[in-house]
Amino acid sequence: MKKILIGLTLFSLIGIANAEPARFMLHLSSKEKAIFIFEKDIEKNKKIVRASIQQIENPRYVNVGEFYSRQGRWEANCAKRTIQVLSVVTHDLNGKPTSVSNVPTDFLPLTPGTYSADFFEILCDPKFPNIESLTKPIDDHKEYAKKAFRVFEEHSSK
Repeated sequence: MKKILIGLTLFSLIGIANAEPARFMLHLSSKEKAIFIFEKDIEKNKKIVRASIQQIENPRYVNVGEFYSRQGRWEANCAKRTIQVLSVVTHDLNGKPTSVSNVPTDFLPLTPGTYSADFFEILCDPKFPNIESLTKPIDDHKEYAKKAFRVFEEHSSK
């Protein structure tokens, strides 16, 4: 009986641990968009870094067209100074997928000021993911983005 209780307790704890919500770190926010990095999806293997990055658009300032959010799986080869998108999913305002691609892109140019260059610098920072430009992990990134958008709107109207 004691073994059964211990087994059930361990099973319950494992279930609770696996039910942990997805946590995101805010990388960048403006009144137009917020960009988050999925904490548990970061892989670092020598000079190759992979991470899932989600971009959420503010429909009040950006014509979202067919998508409201885009989540891509990025891979940076820090030694070769290359970066590419391995897969991407876009969602509409209701959260329904509008497009899915599991075909990796060609290597993207590291032109200053582009997402590819910015993401390369973040992913290849030797301290990543413990760098100052990232917030501590948060649970509800979509709600956090809405709050960030509201703050930008309040400050820009003053």
